[in-house]
Amino acid sequence: MLELKEIYKEFPSFKLGPVNLKIKKGIIAILGPSGSGKTTLLNIIAGIIKQDKGTITLNGREIDHLPPEKRHIGYVFQDFALFPHLNVRENLLYGGREGDLKDLVNLLNIGHLLDRDIQSLSSGERQRVAIARTLLTHPELLMLDEPMGSIDENLRKKLWIELRNLLRQLDIPVILVTHSKEEAMIMADQVVVMGNGRIHQYGSIKEIYEFPSTAFVANFMGFENVFQGTVTDTNPERDVLKINWNGTELTTSFRNVAPGTPITFGIRPENIMIVREGKPVGDLIRDNIIEGNILRILRKGGIYEVIVSTSSGYVTVDVPDHVFHRIELNKKSHIKIGFKRNKIHFMESLPEN
Repeated sequence: MLELKEIYKEFPSFKLGPVNLKIKKGIIAILGPSGSGKTTLLNIIAGIIKQDKGTITLNGREIDHLPPEKRHIGYVFQDFALFPHLNVRENLLYGGREGDLKDLVNLLNIGHLLDRDIQSLSSGERQRVAIARTLLTHPELLMLDEPMGSIDENLRKKLWIELRNLLRQLDIPVILVTHSKEEAMIMADQVVVMGNGRIHQYGSIKEIYEFPSTAFVANFMGFENVFQGTVTDTNPERDVLKINWNGTELTTSFRNVAPGTPITFGIRPENIMIVREGKPVGDLIRDNIIEGNILRILRKGGIYEVIVSTSSGYVTVDVPDHVFHRIELNKKSHIKIGFKRNKIHFMESLPEN
């Protein structure tokens, strides 16, 4: 297990931390935009950068005082860092033993590449060779920094699945740094979302996608409808909490939040319903119906993304293809929409660094 306690590092124009994190076996993706501190955190774990404060423990031993080569951590860089003047076999044996080669070559399906020059390999082949060379050092932790960064976009999805299947056969924790939500969703067991030098959320893909803990996580994960409001009333007996959202009253399930409290809340576009004239209204949206004008309609696969301007703000609604055509939404300009009360999610507001 890897444990980070109160890791802090300050640069002239950037601060990282404090970071607290425990990682066990499995694939952990560190996800975030460029400049969020992902690679800096990996470099601190590896010993390339020394933190100002905090401790790093790997399998019960503190490794802060150790140089990178003594930490038993494998690090695959974005450019793979292979030696171009050596062939594949020579690259592999640079950091490992011949006796360890056979099983690893079979696992990674690179036996046919052993006598090839590095320059003749595809990006995916170079990636597998770089991982094999790192695993030959018998690391207790494997870290990969943007492993698909130099690979053609059309090949990435296939390679994501291949790499995931490979990494899940390893008996060590794996940290994968990426800025791609899709890569993290396909490959990772757990996800750490970083922004502005700190961890905003750590959990499963489902938790982060459906229940983002902060507005930053929500926006980064495509949770389009994030709003500011104020709690106006609560009633635990009726399981009711009321929110004033720029003059619109919304009802959601009870939380222990005092009236007058400013809140950040959101709702995913698929949890907003189109209200049709003359049709029954369900209990989940009965108290949350808003009128507005359609500003834009954009098709995305099997859904239509509809942007609605309401008196309180812009709302994004996802409408399935069959519903869109049945109600002829493209011929309408003014509609009613309903927020599902049980899908309104509260988020923490964090200050900027």
